[in-house]
Amino acid sequence: MQRLRSKSIITIVGLGLGLVILGGLGFLRPVTTVLDYVTSPVRDGFRAIGSGLSGLTTDITQIRHLESDNAKLQEQVNQLKQLASQDAEVQHQNDILRRQLQIGGATPQHLVAADVIGYQPDNFRQFLTIGRGSNDGLGVGMAVESGGELVGTISSVSKTTATVFLVTDPNFKVDGIDQTTRADGTIEGQLGTGLVMDKIAENSTVTPGDTVITSGLGGDLPKGIIIGQIQAVTNQGENQVFQTAQLNTSIQVTKLELVFVVTGS
Repeated sequence: MQRLRSKSIITIVGLGLGLVILGGLGFLRPVTTVLDYVTSPVRDGFRAIGSGLSGLTTDITQIRHLESDNAKLQEQVNQLKQLASQDAEVQHQNDILRRQLQIGGATPQHLVAADVIGYQPDNFRQFLTIGRGSNDGLGVGMAVESGGELVGTISSVSKTTATVFLVTDPNFKVDGIDQTTRADGTIEGQLGTGLVMDKIAENSTVTPGDTVITSGLGGDLPKGIIIGQIQAVTNQGENQVFQTAQLNTSIQVTKLELVFVVTGS
């Protein structure tokens, strides 16, 4: 058995050497030519398949890169939209602050800006809730304004919030004075119909278009905060002691976003 294996190995080695010698002498060239001709389409096919697979892999890689780039671009677009929105809101807040700072007065005021965080209207009372409280130096009775006009007064305070009693509430009362004629009276709120200035002396002059401001009497509110403009005057008869005037305020309670609390002068 061992001898057969040895003979087989010697035979294979001999054939191999013979083929190498014949190939070196050129006797196998016709055979290799025929084999090359027969197998070349197969080789070309495998090359084409390999090239196609390589191209497909490249395309898939490029698609993945494009998807990643698109996702990054979309994220940047979303960030820019957010920044634009924030910038617009900051600009809006700055406009409010700028208008407030341009309001002049006889006495400079110490103001604390506060965001409006709630509005509670009903058939009898009207309140705002603001996002400032005793931690910010706010106290009951302080005036609250917007754009130099009276919004109301603080009626209750917690550490971080406060409730504002609105000037339009029927139970709201404040002493006012006509800035032009110096006629004085009591301002009261009227739901849905603006404000009324009552108890104006019969011999006092009040004219539509005049501005009414807080008088400062009693020390409850600082003097000089705008309450509203006179719209009409009612003379209550020859024997009446007082006149009444309708006032209009430009304060739109439902649209207030930022108000200012007068904490001192």
